[in-house]
Amino acid sequence: MKVCFCTFNAYALFDPNSRNRFGGMEVRATRFARGLAERPGFDVTCVVRDEGQHPRQRFGRVSVVVEPPTPETPATPPPVVPPFGRRRKRAWSDNVYLRFRTAAERIEGFPWVRIHRWDVNLLWQVPALALNKPLRAARQRLADWWFRQRPPKVPTTDFYASLGADVVCAFGVNEWSARVVASCRRHGQQSVLFLASDHDLLEEYYYGSPHRGPHQDLGHYCWHALHYADQIVVQTERQREQLRERFKRDGVLIRNPLPQPAAAAVPEELRDQPYPFVLWIGRAERANKRPERCVELARRCPHVPFVAVMNRSDHALFRELCAAAPPNLRIIESVPFDQIDAYFARALALVNTSIREGFPNTFLQAAAHGAPILSLLVDPDDFISRHGCGAACGDDIDRLAAEVARIASDAQYRDALGAAGRRYVAERHDLEGRVDELADLLTAMEGPKIVPFAFRTLTVRLRRRAERSRPRRAA
Repeated sequence: MKVCFCTFNAYALFDPNSRNRFGGMEVRATRFARGLAERPGFDVTCVVRDEGQHPRQRFGRVSVVVEPPTPETPATPPPVVPPFGRRRKRAWSDNVYLRFRTAAERIEGFPWVRIHRWDVNLLWQVPALALNKPLRAARQRLADWWFRQRPPKVPTTDFYASLGADVVCAFGVNEWSARVVASCRRHGQQSVLFLASDHDLLEEYYYGSPHRGPHQDLGHYCWHALHYADQIVVQTERQREQLRERFKRDGVLIRNPLPQPAAAAVPEELRDQPYPFVLWIGRAERANKRPERCVELARRCPHVPFVAVMNRSDHALFRELCAAAPPNLRIIESVPFDQIDAYFARALALVNTSIREGFPNTFLQAAAHGAPILSLLVDPDDFISRHGCGAACGDDIDRLAAEVARIASDAQYRDALGAAGRRYVAERHDLEGRVDELADLLTAMEGPKIVPFAFRTLTVRLRRRAERSRPRRAA
């Protein structure tokens, strides 16, 4: 069986010389790909973005192919130049408001306005300013209604058919995955969609949805990927329940795989770092990861050393956090993937401050090394509290600071949490067992699609009609 994995940002996991950033979704995909390639009867190909490398390479038993650019998906995004040194042009509403404040002032009682000087233009500009917000809201509602009536078609490509793949696996619910699923439907290939986060199952994803997701993916495209994928793989029981409730689909639970942790040499960044330390790993973004909470936590625990491995997603926020970091917090921009185990091995605990996650690989890595997991909010399937692998603090920063202080001072308590984490990972996230589950799923999908095209088209039209008649939730 020929299996294709769409791991667009995972080239750095194959070639260490690549400077491209990756996340837990790419790590999960490459672990599945390499584990499946070791099984007899599977030919595995990974599709990555173009970084100037050779279009077709071989790493072990996995073929790495570069997806050619298309008009809808350019190989490299256009550069974004921040307007440093340029003054922002003041909005029209701000100008009207400032002119009104200089020409008049509000008073108590009738007529509620005292005029200092007359400005004829304000006679029509002030009413226009008062009507600006409701008119914009009405125009947006009209545009959303028109978009729902005629949503754009998901673009397709012949690239995956040219690879000869029997099954194509896409990771994450986004516009890229929608394009992969649409291409598979067009050429009669099987598609598997792997959920990467709880953000992949938002209620705002429906047919004709103009909503933009956390990464600016169009809601209609996300619905298309969830609706037309032949199989959907979930990470947790909660994701399976939400998939069934919101999208009327049944998901296959395959937990994140984790190989046995390997001993790693001490990197140069940690040779002068006091340890054990509290570890934080994530991107510099306020929308979900909330690294500013880690800075606040380090400030509340001045006697505990902290290390934050922070990818520079938001340059302004990264510089702001580096300037605001207390002396006991060290921020490291990036760490090679083959050296990250050394950080977990020397970690006092792992701290997570995200709003939503799927099932973070950092949780599994920390538990495999015996480091307790201290989560400010996220607790997938309540495994932290149910299995005693750490503490879920219910978005209470005071409680999180108290847990950090207790783990730093009570070695017996810390060892008990670490032992529970090791047991949990060994029982539920073994790499060989998870790859066997994926191999069984793909083997069951082998063969052409049985449903005739005409019947499938009729079913799609009936589902679209039902989606249009369903009442929408108010924004």
